[in-house]
Amino acid sequence: MEIAIQSGDELEQLRTRLRKMTDAQLVSFGKAARFLCRDPKCPEVFKRQLEEAKTEWRCRHPNKTRGASGPLGATFAQREYAYFLIPVLIFLKVILVAFRAV
Repeated sequence: MEIAIQSGDELEQLRTRLRKMTDAQLVSFGKAARFLCRDPKCPEVFKRQLEEAKTEWRCRHPNKTRGASGPLGATFAQREYAYFLIPVLIFLKVILVAFRAV
């Protein structure tokens, strides 16, 4: 995997390469770039690659909200709904058990 971007041509080559990747390959590339960017002394090259991978993902999946944690992750709204729904289901189960006991 090439890691240096020195000119506009190399940036365009990276974009072309990202466009040719499958979704799984793009996710893998993005995870590798994100891992490299965790270091505070990370070169700008890695940060640029991560941004390009994110941009390509967003182009492919425009309907995904920015709050999604990834291709299989739940959005904030979905998680919020689940946090509301779980206590309601528990409450209904308690009522059902109580009626069976009567």
